[in-house]
Amino acid sequence: MGPNLGNSMWHSGTLAAAKQSVLLGVKGIALSTPVGKSEPDFESLDPFVEQALTVLLENTNLGLYNVNFPRKPKGLQWTRQSVRLYDGSVVPGHDPMGRKHYWITVKPLELAEEGTDRWAVKNDLVSITPLRLDLTNETELKSHEPTVILSKTN
Repeated sequence: MGPNLGNSMWHSGTLAAAKQSVLLGVKGIALSTPVGKSEPDFESLDPFVEQALTVLLENTNLGLYNVNFPRKPKGLQWTRQSVRLYDGSVVPGHDPMGRKHYWITVKPLELAEEGTDRWAVKNDLVSITPLRLDLTNETELKSHEPTVILSKTN
């Protein structure tokens, strides 16, 4: 529980499990929804979970998908990952046993772009983001090929 939108994909255990699924040759689908002070209304999400899974499972190709459900969905939207810059701060505090801890907070510096996962969920749409395991920046890599850097030895 809890959304795995935008940059938070990097930290998601739910998405990590879906990635492992793909590495084992099985389609990987991460399903997430926001959590407040009470449990999400799973019953109202049921038809949208069924619809999203139908869309994703009808294609038998191997794939990795990150699916995020808003609290009250109106439909589904294919999206791309929202990548935004944040302004963060560190708030020191103490846990119930008196040990010091640090709470890291972030505030986005710009609005979510239309067509992104964050935008879809903010607009009450289920976000379906197709992902890939290979994070290689192909453009950067091509700018360095076929450069070989040899180590200098003494």
